[in-house]
Amino acid sequence: MKYVFSSIVFCVFAFMDPLQAGWNERFDKQSDLLVEQLEDFQGEYQEIYKSFVKMRKGLLKDYLLNNQISMIARDRKMILLRPREGIVIKKRANDSIDELISWELSYILGKGDFLVPSFPVEIAGKKIVIQKMEPFTFKKDKVMESIPKDAKKVTVEEYWKAHLQAYLLGLEDLVGQNIGVNALSHIRFFDMEASLQYLNNPCRSQRSFKTGFISQSLEWPQYNQPLDRKTVASLEKFVEALSSVESKLEKYLLCREASLNVEGLLFRLEKVRTFPFQEGSSFRDFYGFLFPKLSPGLDELADIASEILQRPVDHGSALILIFRWIDLYDLSSSQKRAIENWITRYID
Repeated sequence: MKYVFSSIVFCVFAFMDPLQAGWNERFDKQSDLLVEQLEDFQGEYQEIYKSFVKMRKGLLKDYLLNNQISMIARDRKMILLRPREGIVIKKRANDSIDELISWELSYILGKGDFLVPSFPVEIAGKKIVIQKMEPFTFKKDKVMESIPKDAKKVTVEEYWKAHLQAYLLGLEDLVGQNIGVNALSHIRFFDMEASLQYLNNPCRSQRSFKTGFISQSLEWPQYNQPLDRKTVASLEKFVEALSSVESKLEKYLLCREASLNVEGLLFRLEKVRTFPFQEGSSFRDFYGFLFPKLSPGLDELADIASEILQRPVDHGSALILIFRWIDLYDLSSSQKRAIENWITRYID
């Protein structure tokens, strides 16, 4: 059976009278319906949800927090750390709760093992997102000067599954500060504000070029490590579990009020489904499969980035530097020309 979606889907629930209940109550009703309709959200998701509901009760009674949220402009961002309660409060621009949508969608895109759970609350007429604090190792530098030692302990299987899900969800902000590795050597993505609205094909931008899937972790050794037979079998099983995503996504959007680029998500899903997982292949090969025109120039881009940074870097740091941080560097005329020539050959 084929499911047809428009490019942008926005579900409005006519059966929920806004005059009868507040946003938090309507959100809970949607969540109850989600658990009822989709097995993926039964069990673990329900338990996490219950713990967040308890936190919400306390936050709604917090006069100082209510006053603080009421004073901040709707289009501004704010992050509050509350270590006593073990939570992070994030007020995103324009009431965005994309982190919640990303976390929930991860349950139908390979399970929610890699994204930090997120829960939205309406306070003082504005929506915030709360997350539990988790211990991570991550790099704070904009362009990684060294690979975190805990990152090197991540298995190739874990690396692939985490990054396949990151690609599917359109996580755009995978700089070093937003990719954590916990004590069990599991990858944790903990800043999913920029998600779900991927640019699936590279194109020129005003300052250099842009594309959806770039990540600092393309610098990690697992990026080039070849797959063995056992890992191939595990990844094939992971992809097989995505066979019913379309039907689950349709049910999800009938339950949860959400805005997302479904067409883009299905494009990425087809890419993952059609990649030939083979013994000896690496994630570098998968990246080349996603971006066949850009891919042959990655080594050259790494050479350009290495000259600018005056230290050797791989594809991850090269992409992050040229895509995001190039304006921070005082480039020579030859370096500017090298970047322009590269974009002309591999992007235009």
